[in-house]
Amino acid sequence: MCRLWETDTITRRIARLLAKDIPSDKNVAFTFTEKAAEEMKFRIRKHLIELRPDNPELGDMYVGTVHSFCFELLKNYYPKYKNYDVLDDHTRVLFLKQYKNFHEIGLDLLGKESYKAVSKFCFNVDVIREEMLDPNDLPKELKYSYDKYIEIPEREKFMDFSGMMYQVLRLLNEDKGFRKNVQEKYQYVTVDEYQDINPIQEKIISSMVGPDCNLCVVGDDDQCIYQWRGTNVESILTFEKRYSKQRVHKEDITINFRSSESVVNSAKNVIERNKRLEKAITTWDKGHIKSEPGDIFKVFFPKWEEEVKWTIEKVNALRGRRYVNNKGEEFSLDYRDMVVFFRSVKTSAEPVIKAFKDAGIPFIVKGGGLLFDASEIELVLMAFHFLSGLKYSPPHSYSISDSVEVTAKLLFAKYQEVFGSEGNPDFFVEELEDKRESVGQDDFISIQKLFHLIVKYMGATERSFPETVLYNPGRFSQVISDFETIYGANVRFKQIKYFFGYIIF
Repeated sequence: MCRLWETDTITRRIARLLAKDIPSDKNVAFTFTEKAAEEMKFRIRKHLIELRPDNPELGDMYVGTVHSFCFELLKNYYPKYKNYDVLDDHTRVLFLKQYKNFHEIGLDLLGKESYKAVSKFCFNVDVIREEMLDPNDLPKELKYSYDKYIEIPEREKFMDFSGMMYQVLRLLNEDKGFRKNVQEKYQYVTVDEYQDINPIQEKIISSMVGPDCNLCVVGDDDQCIYQWRGTNVESILTFEKRYSKQRVHKEDITINFRSSESVVNSAKNVIERNKRLEKAITTWDKGHIKSEPGDIFKVFFPKWEEEVKWTIEKVNALRGRRYVNNKGEEFSLDYRDMVVFFRSVKTSAEPVIKAFKDAGIPFIVKGGGLLFDASEIELVLMAFHFLSGLKYSPPHSYSISDSVEVTAKLLFAKYQEVFGSEGNPDFFVEELEDKRESVGQDDFISIQKLFHLIVKYMGATERSFPETVLYNPGRFSQVISDFETIYGANVRFKQIKYFFGYIIF
């Protein structure tokens, strides 16, 4: 069992294996996210340049998530899956919300009427499959919908992430030839962030490991923070018992390279109370991160208003303060160097967001469901409603009126709120009015192109928007892409109401 702190350690190990001319297609490395996979590939290539500069490529080695690997297995060994498309979390909800699928699955019987409710149903399906629960133990109505859910995407040639893993595990258990081929092909299996795998992923990995396979898992039980997403820390706690021939390396995992001594000691006081593997944690003695009194402290507030006020004061006090990072570089702190964490952005961030707006502090909200509450996105949504002419009142803070004149004035005011003295609100409203008159309810449109047109009217081609304004429109564009994956790139203008329904979670 290899449990080293730095990802660099396992990428060096993989590079050494490849440099020894072990066939690349016999190597597979699992990561928690696709972003982490790209980082791992980059590091492996970097080490290969040192070891074999004439050929620093990974070849046919797979580096990525477990579910993507499963999809590749299905396509390689069962040709029918080559014609399947992938449903991610967003497109899957849209797929189920289509009238035919919605009623055939029986979601109407479960009272699942909104996109949010359908999303919860999908979450339950994933829990059932990824934690390998027995569907026969489900309530009658839920079991009916679950069975139908399994059937319909298969019929329509779609697969979701948990479905990919579910099918591969089933085939590994039922198709002896398939299991033998997989075990013989993959002789070196590496699993990064092992503490974060869920039960079905652990079963797939253990089923892949044949008698001659070299399995290397890297993880830290202290960093298992995704239990709410199905991860099970028992996988790493019981590893030594489940695999008889193993070696355990703990040397480097005891060193925290990124945090100061005060942060490490505070964390130790909490984490040592958990059920965990025995190990000591120390800081890196060659690092530049220093601890000073006041670097870390805890405060309690009787009212949330006091907490928000304190947060604003702390941000303003830190801005401009001299800081030396762990590379020894000195600079002055600015807004971009600060972050506010929440247990849930969707349920807890609103008071701070409002306070930041009132205080004129620029910020970006990442995560949660607050995209549509951002002022610039509210402006975009108001423009969409104005262009569509639909009588619709979304549950957001902005206002919509049946009167064209009143809505035009609201658009003007919202534009000024977003851009202040910069920009041209007259041009924005006039262009929207012209566009509204040029399209009919039965005309076909691309929501994505319409969105880009609105951004153009906002002044994107005339000046550079600040990062805080650009970030959310980029996320909104991805939401449109998810919608168009199911409904197509072109819809009748009157069908834009379905897009409105999709985004109101």
